[in-house]
Amino acid sequence: EGLCVTGFDGKGVPLKVKTFLFAEAWDTGFMLHLFENDPLFAGPQPISRIWLAEARNILVPQSLYEENEAGEWLGKFHFLEADEQLMHISLQPHQDIQMVFPIKNALNALFEQYLPEASINVLSRVAMQHTEVKGPFLEIINLPKMILLSLREGQRFLLHQVYAYEHT
Repeated sequence: EGLCVTGFDGKGVPLKVKTFLFAEAWDTGFMLHLFENDPLFAGPQPISRIWLAEARNILVPQSLYEENEAGEWLGKFHFLEADEQLMHISLQPHQDIQMVFPIKNALNALFEQYLPEASINVLSRVAMQHTEVKGPFLEIINLPKMILLSLREGQRFLLHQVYAYEHT
């Protein structure tokens, strides 16, 4: 229900961070307005990654993953709208897992048109990347209207959940 854009210098130091919150989830009309009118998106795009967080997702161990069956599995747990397509993102090298989640066709088209150099990724990758910890470890990423929780004990992955919420 929002978009955060961060610009980095060549050494990976953040130069600018700008957050946009939407009145409704993935407001593509507002995003189109931003892409066409906000100076941050003007000119050659330094934006190289798009990080998404979606509460409707499934994690599939790579050993069990079959791309043509992922939509059926996701549909058993979450409603998929007719104007959505599935994204399949590998969480390797941190976890041997595929994350599958829906994205609106119009949103994906906006990314392809206005940010063609950027690759789509998931914030869950960040939440699950700390594999060198000992003992129980809970990673929390708290965003406006969404929280990501990832729990592991040593190298053993126990839980990952993305929760949407209205009020804290």
